[in-house]
Amino acid sequence: MVAVFEGVGFAMKEILERIQTLIGQLPTVRVSSRAEDSQDWLQGRANIYGKQLSITHSTQPTALGAMILAAIGLGCYANLSETVESLVSFERILQPDLKHAQ
Repeated sequence: MVAVFEGVGFAMKEILERIQTLIGQLPTVRVSSRAEDSQDWLQGRANIYGKQLSITHSTQPTALGAMILAAIGLGCYANLSETVESLVSFERILQPDLKHAQ
């Protein structure tokens, strides 16, 4: 089972690296999490990415994204950065364990 999780994690890391070639390096990766997501899975992702993982309070990232875009469209906020800063909060932050980082 660990191999499956690692395979998914490395596939997601490849996507992250492609995004970073377009927008530049990210110091942290923001993710949503459900109650059933294991601490090992989240920590494993931080280790594989070699980056801090910021876990949002939201368990519904699609709805949160729609709300963010709607708030901008309605003129509630001036820009995306301001909107995200105001509406997104984090329940915890995981640091990569460098001895296990990939």
